[in-house]
Amino acid sequence: AGPNPIRTGTRVAVTLDASRVARVSVHDVLGREVAILADGPLPGGRSLLALDAADLAVGLYVVRLRTAVSQFSLPITVSR
Repeated sequence: AGPNPIRTGTRVAVTLDASRVARVSVHDVLGREVAILADGPLPGGRSLLALDAADLAVGLYVVRLRTAVSQFSLPITVSR
């Protein structure tokens, strides 16, 4: 994700080796899901997903990518 820290929004780049059903979500430090960026089929290769952080409180979050074959987490920081 870039830029990081973010103020109002960013794009999260997701690269998959093949087309897969994926869920990309954002979680606060307590593990609560606060946003869903994608939930369904994503093409193989690189996809850019928009994250609108305007309504998120300042702090640390985790972007999680889950597919049937893998998981990945990326910390992001929201600042003002």
